[in-house]
Amino acid sequence: MSNSNIDDSQLIDLTQALIRQPSITPKPELCLDIISDFCQDLGWYCRRIDKRDTANLFITTKDCKQHSLLFGGHVDVVPPGDFSLWRFPPFSGHITDGKLYGRGAVDMKSSIAAFLMALKWHHRRLSQPESPSIALVITSDEEGDAIDGTDFVMSTLADEGYCFDCALVGEPTSDNHVGDIIKIGRRGSLSAELTINGTQSHVAYANQRVNPIYSLATFIQQAQTMHWDDGHSDFSATAFCPTKIHADTGASNVTPSHAVCQFNFRFCPASTPESLKKSVTALLDQQHLPYQLTWSRPNLPFFKPPGKLCRLVKDMISRHFQPSCNYSTSGGTSDARFIVGYVQEIMELGPLNATAHKVDEHISLSDLSLLYSIYQSLLGIVVTSPDNVDSN
Repeated sequence: MSNSNIDDSQLIDLTQALIRQPSITPKPELCLDIISDFCQDLGWYCRRIDKRDTANLFITTKDCKQHSLLFGGHVDVVPPGDFSLWRFPPFSGHITDGKLYGRGAVDMKSSIAAFLMALKWHHRRLSQPESPSIALVITSDEEGDAIDGTDFVMSTLADEGYCFDCALVGEPTSDNHVGDIIKIGRRGSLSAELTINGTQSHVAYANQRVNPIYSLATFIQQAQTMHWDDGHSDFSATAFCPTKIHADTGASNVTPSHAVCQFNFRFCPASTPESLKKSVTALLDQQHLPYQLTWSRPNLPFFKPPGKLCRLVKDMISRHFQPSCNYSTSGGTSDARFIVGYVQEIMELGPLNATAHKVDEHISLSDLSLLYSIYQSLLGIVVTSPDNVDSN
């Protein structure tokens, strides 16, 4: 690792320690204790802002209300599924062939470890009276309902008078090489569960007005091919995707009394939750059978044009790490949507996303080291030249 008094082993050890905690949403296990111990040893301020089952940790390098940069992250992970499908136990943090395996290796415990180590490298300068303050919000409920996590913490801190100029979220944004994508926005997400009712019947006497599968299949086909919108200047067009279908009576010669489908929209600002709900209802009303439709709380899209710091970081990455660094709004939702309203500019930047949520999730040790170096350089821009950060 170049230009650092921190060797690779320290970064690897911290990443492994976090991965070895089976912190499935919303349980942090010992992750927040590990992070708190690390930060308090450096004299930083740590505070828990928990709500119900969700654990949240707020960290600042100085005891003040104004902070130049806020790092957003989460220690919770999605369930690993069948352990037998994994090459190594999913919470082992096993290293082989230059790769570190485990649930959360890229989403996003490696980012947290890399940022903490980068902060540690700047510790001496951050301790100076004239230096800016850096803050972190780490939650255990990003992969779940995300109600009592970052959203709750940001609202609480704002009510207490805390201010943040810019934000960095460590989600796995990179596509082909670490640092090739900086996210400056995300599409929204809207999910629903649809139940279409029919009549249980012998297959020999069933017809389209009896079997709900016909109506469900028609709806899915229409929704899949429907033109929802034309997209947006900075976003791709809205897309529909069914995620789960169930219809069963336990016998192959009986039609089901109902068919259930869960589906999701990833929508751009050209559509709204209200417009999508209206269009879905119109499609369903064309069917022959009654239905029930339950919508989940939407995650709204957001976009924040690149500010001064974001442009400097992109230029820094392009010159020193990854020439093809670009802005993007692709991918799923993240907790950045809860932070964007409290900062002047925001960016999401993290490791490769190729194995996120997959069996054998892993990060190469070289990518982990590179991510640390990028965060170290990013913090250098903030710490050594605070004027590069747009203030509130």
